[in-house]
Amino acid sequence: FMSLVLLFLILLVPSKVVTVFKFFSLPNEHDFVPLEVERVKTIYGMPQDLLFTEVNQKSAAKKGAQELNLLTVAAQERIVHSSDFDNDLKLFYHQLNRLSSEDTLIRILHFGDSQIEGDRVSGKLRESFQNVFGGCGTGFMPISEHRVHRLNVLKYVSGWNRYKVFGSKPSGLHNKYGFLGYYHKMDSVKENSHIQIKKKRRYFKGVNRAEKLVVLYRDSNEYVDAEVQINKQGQPFTNEQARGIVRKRTWLLDSFSNNSTYIKFKQDTSMEVYGLSFDCFKGVAVDNIGLRGSAGTEFTKMNEANLKNQLQLLNTGLLIYQFGVNVIPYVVNDYKFYENMVYRQLKLFKRLMPNTAILVVGVSDMCQKKDGEFKSFPNITKVIDAQRNAALRAGCAFWDLQKVMGGEGSMKNWVNAEPPLGEKDYTHFNRRGANLVGEKLFNALMSDYNSYSILTP
Repeated sequence: FMSLVLLFLILLVPSKVVTVFKFFSLPNEHDFVPLEVERVKTIYGMPQDLLFTEVNQKSAAKKGAQELNLLTVAAQERIVHSSDFDNDLKLFYHQLNRLSSEDTLIRILHFGDSQIEGDRVSGKLRESFQNVFGGCGTGFMPISEHRVHRLNVLKYVSGWNRYKVFGSKPSGLHNKYGFLGYYHKMDSVKENSHIQIKKKRRYFKGVNRAEKLVVLYRDSNEYVDAEVQINKQGQPFTNEQARGIVRKRTWLLDSFSNNSTYIKFKQDTSMEVYGLSFDCFKGVAVDNIGLRGSAGTEFTKMNEANLKNQLQLLNTGLLIYQFGVNVIPYVVNDYKFYENMVYRQLKLFKRLMPNTAILVVGVSDMCQKKDGEFKSFPNITKVIDAQRNAALRAGCAFWDLQKVMGGEGSMKNWVNAEPPLGEKDYTHFNRRGANLVGEKLFNALMSDYNSYSILTP
């Protein structure tokens, strides 16, 4: 009763007086000013026009000295936890709370299949987090990638042999892969190996700026001869950290926003590069780890000690696990085997990263043509149930993407929307649809973060 009275008084008292209460601000239309409004028809199977708006992240949730706005989402878009009495993402939320007082960089590792490759979904998620909590850059990416071009940067590489753990079968000479799913070795025939990175001017603004370059690699030697040039000017590296024989070297950057970055490695065939990143020193970094053709079950095939050494060099607050597109086409009656395989991957990550929160994203809706009409695959519900069960068994949070899309048959509506949100294969999002999913995922996380923050002293 007292809570209702207090809420009634807050709504009636003029705004200048309300600010003294310092509890929280109720949302209003200004909290949801669209950055880019798209008019979309027939989405979710509804005939009327709908407006999808992107949240103005400058007014989204911040705690401490900042104003805390309540961001709510529809019931079907909420994050589900393994217990009604605990929040599986609390470790991540605690790290977000400390950003206002600590100079630190929190990583979000976004693992997925071809549905996210090339920085789709992750790019919008990165932009949203960095607009609210700070940060910049592209996050980690491999030297080169399998049949995909990045949306956020242009890469030109020469002198590398690439080995991947995912796909039809691993291609590596051993199982000491990088956490991005690859390792790259220098071509022994070439005099040197290099990679050149250029920004894409029409992508999200945050990726066109960076304060540091990090290279993660494995080598038994204590020193590797690598040179970074920006606009043909050499850049000194500032420090080097190591876990076992996995090493992380950092270069300061001051002009990535205007010039390309050229990285040359002098001949050392024993060196294996796991990835490189462009980041800020403080805020949130989001790594897009798209593994085309992967079912998300390859991580237990990697050398565990080597993988642990890599992950210990990263300050990861949240791991997002989003797979299933490559599981759906194989229809069986019982997916308990798949649930157990996903469960083993999640337990591996929890063992290697005990201070990292994990969110499992259920597979998106997928349609096939049957009897002249596009309908959802008949086994999607079973696959999603297996993913949810594995997540909750492992003590991880779960987000049902098919429900967020509109339920069974929704991919058909996304493809037929005006403008379209899905590709004609009725499986993958196009760039507009991927951005919408990234926005909705961010909103779900912020709503869950707000709920947890309000209930936690």
